[in-house]
Amino acid sequence: PKDMANMVEMTRGIVNAVSRTVQFIHLPVPRDRTDGAYFAPLKDLNLPETTDLYLGLIHHGDGAGDIKRLHEAQKVVRVAGVASECGWGRGDPERIGEYLEAHRALAEAG
Repeated sequence: PKDMANMVEMTRGIVNAVSRTVQFIHLPVPRDRTDGAYFAPLKDLNLPETTDLYLGLIHHGDGAGDIKRLHEAQKVVRVAGVASECGWGRGDPERIGEYLEAHRALAEAG
């Protein structure tokens, strides 16, 4: 995607359409997007106080990029947590330990 504008619009629609509390939203961040322009639309997200934002910005073998993506996002929005870009269900089971370590390292660096 060009930036996160479509995800911000969709998130706003979901939060406004449901009658229950949305506890968290997970938005994916592609590996090659470490630039501020990608994250800029997040300034318009305006989530309810009860909704946390998790960004799927952890990518296998890219610790430096993970940190850069997190720091760029934090310039425009409060990030409650981080995750991998997508689920692990179809991923290589041999990578699970590395993904867990990447989560820990990014949490400590963030």
